[in-house]
Amino acid sequence: MKTKINGSSSKSDTRKLVKELRNANLFMTMSEIAQKANISKQRVFKILKQEGLPTKRKIKKSLYACPVCGTVSAFKFCSTDCKRKWRQIKIVCTRCGKLFTRDTKQFLRNYRHYGGGAFCSVSCSAKWIGEHYGFKRFPNHISTFMKAKQGVRQ
Repeated sequence: MKTKINGSSSKSDTRKLVKELRNANLFMTMSEIAQKANISKQRVFKILKQEGLPTKRKIKKSLYACPVCGTVSAFKFCSTDCKRKWRQIKIVCTRCGKLFTRDTKQFLRNYRHYGGGAFCSVSCSAKWIGEHYGFKRFPNHISTFMKAKQGVRQ
């Protein structure tokens, strides 16, 4: 047992101190209470049991601030809507220059298919494909297409 610094402290004073420390901070361990009261851990346990106070400390849960809205909760995101908003990235359309948002996974999945282009709509992607791979890019194909089309009419 540890020696007491203050020789005049009685058992009731240490009992009061232990009760006050436990009630003031439920996250404090029994060894921390023992150090402050200058008694052993076993004595702290015995006093807490006799007084009907909890002997196990409460474990502090980590709290996170939601990166989207700032709400404090036990999880990184406060809701699925905030998680969805967090995963959205802003992109500029390759063809029209319009600013739009896409889910990160969707963007990474589709970006490589269009030669490094990102499009705000299906019509923008179709127009871009027509400009880069269609008949306007290869004029000699236009003439063969038109001749074939005229040959069908005659």
